[in-house]
Amino acid sequence: MPSNKKSLYFAFQGLFFAVLTLILAFYPGASQMSLGLRWVVLSWSGLTLLFLSLAPSTILERWYFQATFFIGDALTASIALFYSSGNANLDLIYLFIVMGTALTSNWKQSFLIGIISLSLFFSINFASHNLGTSFWLKAIFLVAATALLALLSLEARRIQKEEETRKKKWEEAQARLESVSDVAAHLAHQLKGPLSNILVSADILEQRLGPPAASEAKDIREEIWKCRALLSRIIEMGRRESVRLAPVDLRTPIKQALHSLEPQIRAKKIKHEMVGFEDPLPVLGDTELLEQAFTVLIQNSVESISPNSSGRIRILAHLGAKSLFNWERGKVFIQIEDNGCGITMLDRAKLFMPFFTTKKEGTGLGLSSALRIAQKHNATLRAESEGPGRGSRFIFEIPRN
Repeated sequence: MPSNKKSLYFAFQGLFFAVLTLILAFYPGASQMSLGLRWVVLSWSGLTLLFLSLAPSTILERWYFQATFFIGDALTASIALFYSSGNANLDLIYLFIVMGTALTSNWKQSFLIGIISLSLFFSINFASHNLGTSFWLKAIFLVAATALLALLSLEARRIQKEEETRKKKWEEAQARLESVSDVAAHLAHQLKGPLSNILVSADILEQRLGPPAASEAKDIREEIWKCRALLSRIIEMGRRESVRLAPVDLRTPIKQALHSLEPQIRAKKIKHEMVGFEDPLPVLGDTELLEQAFTVLIQNSVESISPNSSGRIRILAHLGAKSLFNWERGKVFIQIEDNGCGITMLDRAKLFMPFFTTKKEGTGLGLSSALRIAQKHNATLRAESEGPGRGSRFIFEIPRN
C-alpha cells in the first residue's frame, strides 16, 4: 500500500474515533455503558490508529486487514449506538463506514462490509424498536450506498487493471525497442566499413576516368553520405544513453526545441502558439534528452503541413490535478497539435515502431527515439488523429516534480 493511502486510512480512523468519543460523551444512555465496555470501544479505535502508524504498508494491503478494520468499526459503532438509547440520528455512522470501504478498491470487500453494516443497523433498530418511516428511508439509503460503493470499487479495480496492462505494454514495447536497437546498431557498425570503402573507390574512379565519370561519382558519394547519415542515427538509437535526472522547468526544453525549428516554421509560413506556459512546469528530467524528444514531435508536426497551406501548430501545457483517492503528485501534460495531413488508424498503430515512416525522406527513427526518451522519464507518449487531412495530436504525459 502506498504511504499516501496509508495516510487516508489513518485519517478515516481518526475521524471515526472522534465520532465515537462524541457519542459516548454527550448522548443520553451512553452513561449506562460499563467503564470496561467503554474502554473496549475506544481502545479499538486507538489501537487501530497505533497499528496504522507502525505497521508496514505491505501488511495493510492484505484483504484480511481491510476486512477486520471495517468490520471492527461497524461492531464498535453498533455497541455505542445500542447504549445511546437507540438514537436514530446516529444511524448514519454506518453510512460513514460504508463510504470508507471505497479505500479498499475491492468491490467484494465493499459489498461484504456493506451487508454486515446493514445487518448491524437492522439489529440495533429492531432491538430499540425504531422501525418507523425514518428507519426504512435510512435502510433504503444504506442499501443504495452499499451498491454504489461496490460499483465504484469495481470501476476503480478496472481502471487499476487497465493501468497495469498499459504499463506492461510499455515495458514490452521498451524491450522490443531495445532488442531492435541492438540488432540495428550491430548491422550499422558492420556496414560502416564497406560504405567507407565504396566512398573511397568512387573518388579513385573519378580520378582515373576523369570528367566523364564525375557525375556518376558525385551521385555515388551523395547516396553513400545518405546511408552513412542513416547509419549514424541507427547507432545513436542503439546507444544506451544515461539519464541525468534533475529538477527541470519543462518550458525550457520545449522553447529550445521550438527555437531550433524556427527556420523551418518560417519557411512554411506556419502559425504557432503556446498555451499554458505562464507558470512553471516542474518535472524531474534530463533537459537535453527532453529537448530531443520535443524537437522530434514538433518537427513531425512541421513536416506534416504542406507549404503555404495556412498551417497551424499549437503547443498546450497544463498541470494534472492531484487525485483524491491515491494522492498522486499529479502530472504535466504537453499536447502538440497541428492541422497537417493527419494519421490513418492503421498507421497510428505502428507510428512509434523503429523504421516505420510515411515520409519519402524519413528514416522512421525519430518518433521511436522520442518514445524511448519518454519511457526513460517514466512518461507516456501517444498520438491521436481524426484521420487523414484532419491533423494530429501528440500527448506527452510526465510526472510532476
